[in-house]
This record gives sequence, C-alpha cells and structure tokens, in this order.
Amino acid sequence: VEPSNGHLYKLLVGAKSKADIILQDVTTSPLFPNRSFDSATLAPQLHGRVCGRHAMTGCMFDLTEDPIETRTISHELANHALFNTMLGMVQDAEATVFSPDRGSADDGAACAATEDHGGYWGPWLL
Repeated sequence: VEPSNGHLYKLLVGAKSKADIILQDVTTSPLFPNRSFDSATLAPQLHGRVCGRHAMTGCMFDLTEDPIETRTISHELANHALFNTMLGMVQDAEATVFSPDRGSADDGAACAATEDHGGYWGPWLL
C-alpha cells in the first residue's frame, strides 16, 4: 500500500488456524537460501514469526525505510489506522479465497523430495 506520504507498506498476517504463525521468517542473501552457506540455524522452516490481526501483534513494515523488513511498525500508535486499513483489505481478499481440501500431509514424501533435490522441495514440474 502506498499512502499519501509516498512510502510503501507491507502487512503480513498469519493464518488463524496456525495461531498467526508465519514460517520461514528469515532474511535471505546471495549466500542463503541457495545452499552455498550450509547452516542448520538458517533452515527457513525452523524460524517462525507471530503476525497477528491486532496492531500490537501485527507485522507491518515500511518498505521505503526498511526494505529488508527487519522492524515491524504496527505497534506504533501513529500506524494503527493504516494497519487496520490494510488488515481490512486482507480480510476482503480472504473472503474470496478458494482453498480446496488437499488431503493430509505426507512427511515421508516431503523428506524424500528434500533428499532427492539437495535440500529443496522441487522441481515441481518434471
């Protein structure tokens, strides 16, 4: 969203069904995640962030000032109105989402895919 100050803002919202947790909350770089830096501590699936639906727990970023999203600004009183506006936009979009039943997760298949492709789940198309 780009309000009148010309800054770009981004809002992350975690799924209600997953306690508002967004997984894979890591900063990427030329060395990660392309496997040229081998560290289990940087495994994206090990890093989660709670991004709630209230300004005090939300994850809103000023991309103009903070392009790599290191500091959430939703808890600052001056940003509450913008947070609520952006959350309303998310909720409007969620009302139109088609989310079919995709069956149950198969951890064995995920592990096999990761092993077969050097730590990645892919390629998706063969």
